[in-house]
This record gives sequence, C-alpha cells and structure tokens, in this order.
Amino acid sequence: MPESVDGRRVRGDRTRRRSARAAADLATLDGFDAVSIARVAEMTGSSASGILTVFDNRESVHLAAVAYAREHFVAEVISPAWVKPPGISRLSQIVDNWFGYVANRSLTGGCFMVASTMDLGAKQGPVADAVREMRAQWLALIEGELRVDRRPSKASDEVVARTVFQLDAYLVAANLRLRSTGEAQSLAAGQRACRRLLAELKRADPPPR
Repeated sequence: MPESVDGRRVRGDRTRRRSARAAADLATLDGFDAVSIARVAEMTGSSASGILTVFDNRESVHLAAVAYAREHFVAEVISPAWVKPPGISRLSQIVDNWFGYVANRSLTGGCFMVASTMDLGAKQGPVADAVREMRAQWLALIEGELRVDRRPSKASDEVVARTVFQLDAYLVAANLRLRSTGEAQSLAAGQRACRRLLAELKRADPPPR
C-alpha cells in the first residue's frame, strides 16, 4: 500500500510540474486568457480530468505557472551569478544571464516576467498579484546590487533609480524585439546597451571604502 500511495504522489508531482511549465510557456506566447485546462492537457498529453486531479481549478494552474516561472528564472538568471562579488560585477552577470535565458528560449515566448507583466499589469486578482510580486522582487534585486558600496544620498538615490529604470527598459525592449523578429541576434543591441550602462557606472563609482 505505501508503494502505491508513493507512486500516485510521484505521478501527481510529475503532472503538476509538467502542467505548470506548459502553462508558463503558453502564457508567454498567448497570455493567461489562453491558459485553460484543456490547452494545458493538450500540451502535456494528459486528460483534463488528470490535470484536475492535481489542481483545484484554472486559477490554481495559473498560480502554479507563476511559481514555476519564478523558480526557473532564479535557477537560470540569478543563482549562477552568486559566485560574483556583490555590486556591479554581480549585476552585470545577472543581466548577461538574463539575455542567455531569453535567447535560449527557456520559455518559448522569451521572458515570462516581461510577457506576464504586460498581460496582467492592469488586472486584479491572485495571479496578477503574484506576477507583480515577482517583478517587484526582481527590481528590488537590481536596486540592491546597485546600492552596494554606495553612501545613501539624494544623488546616489537618483543614480540608482535612473539605472533601474534604464535597465528595466532595455530588457523589456529586448524581449519585445525578440518576439517581433523571432531571432535571438535581435537581442544584441539590448545586451550591448546594458553592458555599456553598467560599465560606465562602474567607472564613475568611487572605490569601496
């Protein structure tokens, strides 16, 4: 009996993860309105009833997609950069990792966070809230790395705020260009702009005290 229960749990976990990934992938392409139980079942080769054995409803599939996308983003973009010293060096690696993550089409439509923010940015509800929280954590991470070794001041705050905005704008534009052209090389201009911005900022920064 324990083996039977464990087997069902393993199959359920596998179905949950496969469905969450499929839902995240579909959301980057067609938006969350297209993420239905039927579409996820079709993409995973499961039945709708099989999907509903591990998810309560469509909204829970959407929330699982956000959770999967966040976990995947951390693994692909953020965690590999933690070997770098904090500050501009680490942030530069994070940004380069982001471009690799998008170019490799880890999710078919590019960056889940960019796509889902554009899709749900003005909407309300648990899924939109989860997407906004993911984006807020991302922007806070960028800001935190920019504040390393900086003395708090009005001038410093202005530099940090401006750089966060510029980096965010470059990444959003790069993802949109990829979506419109379908070619990974279309990301190159955005990556160069980010590298130039961070290199200039690093040269302008005073040495750590």
